[in-house]
Amino acid sequence: GECEFAELCSLRTVKPECPIRLGVNVLTRAREIELQWDIPPLRFTLLRNNLLHQVSYCSSKPTWENINVTGSSVRLLMKNLIPSSEYMIRVRSIPDQGYFKGIWSDWSETVSFQTPKSAYRLSAGKDFIHIDITY
Repeated sequence: GECEFAELCSLRTVKPECPIRLGVNVLTRAREIELQWDIPPLRFTLLRNNLLHQVSYCSSKPTWENINVTGSSVRLLMKNLIPSSEYMIRVRSIPDQGYFKGIWSDWSETVSFQTPKSAYRLSAGKDFIHIDITY
C-alpha cells in the first residue's frame, strides 16, 4: 500500500551498500567454482534478510553473464566455463522490492580467478577421466 508518512517511505526506499569480501574457491573434485561474499552491516536487520544479489562474471570476452541469487554464495559448474581461462567476477545487491523498495547497490570490487585445465570431458552423459600412470 501507499505510505502515509513521507519519512517512513524514504526509510523503506534504499540503495544498499555493495557486497564486500568477495572470495572464490575452486572445488576441483566437485567440478564447481564457489563464490562467496559478505553483506556489510546494515541499519535494518530486516533489509539484510531481504536482499537479492546479482553475480556477474565474464572471461576474456567482454560479455558479462548475470545470475540472481538470494543467499550470499553461489556455485558455478566448471562444465559451463572455459578451461584454463581467467574470469572476472563482481556482485551487487538490491532490496527484494517487498517491504523495502530500492535500487541496485554499486558493484563490489572485481575479483579474478583462473579455471583449471579440463581434466574431464562429458560425453553422452558419462564421465571419461584421463589418468596418467607412470611405471
